[in-house]
Amino acid sequence: MKRKNLFHQKVAIITGAANGLGKALAILLARKECHLALLDIDAANLKKTGLLLDGYAINYTLHPVDVAQSEKVAEVREEILTVHKSIQFLFNCAGVSVTAPFLEQPKEDLHWLMGVNFFGSLNTCRAFLPELLKQEQSHILNVSSGLAFQGLPNRTAYTSSKYAIRGFSEALRAELFHTNVNVSCAFPGPIKTGMPDRSRVTDIAFLKKEIKYLAANGYDPEWVARVMLVGVSKNKSEILIGRQVRMAVLLKRLLPRFMSRIVGKYQNRLPV
Repeated sequence: MKRKNLFHQKVAIITGAANGLGKALAILLARKECHLALLDIDAANLKKTGLLLDGYAINYTLHPVDVAQSEKVAEVREEILTVHKSIQFLFNCAGVSVTAPFLEQPKEDLHWLMGVNFFGSLNTCRAFLPELLKQEQSHILNVSSGLAFQGLPNRTAYTSSKYAIRGFSEALRAELFHTNVNVSCAFPGPIKTGMPDRSRVTDIAFLKKEIKYLAANGYDPEWVARVMLVGVSKNKSEILIGRQVRMAVLLKRLLPRFMSRIVGKYQNRLPV
């Protein structure tokens, strides 16, 4: 029996839609004839994403905005509702990275990263949740990371933001249990998104190593997006994406001390 298209003729907001995972998700949803409101600070690449959607039977709008600025997100909310009238899905895919030893991380970089990765999701949830609550059924998906279960050296800021998204999503799902709004959190492994090119680093050699690793071992963004949509369709609270993440979660839960010791002891041999 053919599975019902949960997204057909609905309206979805996607943050981080100019590149990588958000872009792939926009294309997949367009194929399902889901109308789209796309948000990203990268206006040039956001426009390119829009051009890829021109052949689909949907309405889409582009909104260049920094999701870290709550007042700007509130303004975009009014723009979106003026055109789309309602919202059924919110996909928070916007993300940035900082790679550096903790003591070498400028506090400005930490604030920048938390502003996008954590407060960006809070800002969009706060702005759009009132509208989602008006719908017969609606869904929020926040993208975290496999690092929300086990942090890595030189990723203290990034790991912290992803742990925060995990906790926020878990608490929000519980808070909205008796409502029509479902909440999922996705935990992908490494993805070929080009994020390292847009990250802030102190070690160029490490950056080159990371780019090489992702090119050889990163997951395809379209595959990750497809797994996320299946998870949303099944109303999963946690969407673990990739064998590496599932294995890491299992080891962390069964052997937490062992996992931490291995990561610490062999940190110089880790691929990223």
